[in-house]
Amino acid sequence: MSTQTIAMNVGQEAHRIDNLSEDVKQRLEKSVLLIISYHIGRKNVISGARLLFELQCQGFDIKDTRYFREIINKLRKEGYAIGSTGGIKGGYWLCANMEELEAFLKVQFHDFAMDLLEQESAMRRGAARMWGSQMSVVE
Repeated sequence: MSTQTIAMNVGQEAHRIDNLSEDVKQRLEKSVLLIISYHIGRKNVISGARLLFELQCQGFDIKDTRYFREIINKLRKEGYAIGSTGGIKGGYWLCANMEELEAFLKVQFHDFAMDLLEQESAMRRGAARMWGSQMSVVE
């Protein structure tokens, strides 16, 4: 059985900050970190809409939250303990302590990652039933 490569349009909208100059990216990163540094602890969350407004007030010509979400992902990869949650009372904050960080990581990262792996496994089993076990989406 041959394998077939399927072109997937995953992440086409990602990396919007790559279109910004290096100077603007660095200023945006510093501004996001500064704003979030005033919101320590889950109880002091700043909403995404408010964070976007604050950045616009600082002169950044950004129209949606994707820009600062990419920056937040980058800051997390640098080791900053930035928590976030969705919903009406959701937003961003710097974790106040290790307990708060662990609770955030469990719900937002670990449980989410495990759910994704469970979905992947189920989809592979379903695909094997439909097309046989040789299915591949990449070469």
